[in-house]
Amino acid sequence: MKHISAKISAVLCAATATVLAFQSVTASAYNNAHKNWLTEQTQESTEFSMNFSHSLYYIQRYLREEGITTYQNTIQSGLVLGQGYSTANISGTQQGSTLSGTAAWARYLANCFYGWNTVYTEQRPQSRYSISEMKPGDQVVLSWNGTKRTVFVTSVSDDCVYCSELWGDAIMWNIEFTRPSGNKMKRIFGGTEFTIDYFIRPVKEGDANGDSIVDFMDVVFLADNLGATYFSGKDHNTMFAASDLDGDWVIDQDDCIEVYYHVNENRMNGDYRYVTTWHQV
Repeated sequence: MKHISAKISAVLCAATATVLAFQSVTASAYNNAHKNWLTEQTQESTEFSMNFSHSLYYIQRYLREEGITTYQNTIQSGLVLGQGYSTANISGTQQGSTLSGTAAWARYLANCFYGWNTVYTEQRPQSRYSISEMKPGDQVVLSWNGTKRTVFVTSVSDDCVYCSELWGDAIMWNIEFTRPSGNKMKRIFGGTEFTIDYFIRPVKEGDANGDSIVDFMDVVFLADNLGATYFSGKDHNTMFAASDLDGDWVIDQDDCIEVYYHVNENRMNGDYRYVTTWHQV
């Protein structure tokens, strides 16, 4: 880690003038290039305020007022990438392919919150994906007895996860799961214990290394790849949209500084949003 720390320090020291100039610029002014014009919801407001629960309430109320208690629709998948923005994802789902059943319902809810042009990433649950690391909005793919189903996380408490899912074609809300051990989720009602195969999240601005969270390792990735223009097997538009915080389509020290000063609780603090296919230019 010494050489990594030295490299980051060198980047930050070399950019002292940039930092001083940067400190006088607001995040919203600095980041106008990457606005999500569909939702206008920042990572901060979506994950850490009333936006999520407020939107969820109105979706439920609308469906009930319309007498909609079942979901049989299919949905067309948008762009979904693998770990590190690999073009090969876990599910094998291609952009434009049809989702049905529980997968369609979970993606429908996700698109309602994040926007219908949002780019998603599929991630294997690492050790960090404990109950405290699960997020409202996660689409979690579960397996049991040779079958798969997808649930949509609506809230997380200290010891339980609450989800919306389909039973048959019936829409169910606030279904309670526990996390008994490892990569397991146990539905309280009925007691079925599932294995977590993978989870799906929207791509966040600042997530340079494509692991679904924004943390110090993204600073390390940027510092190690200053000036890079090509990564084999990667979706370059998405990677650059997530990494290039100042919108000049170059991975440089300004982007490294931007993440360094704005990373907070696994996302970017301030006027940072989710990557959409509007970025694919």
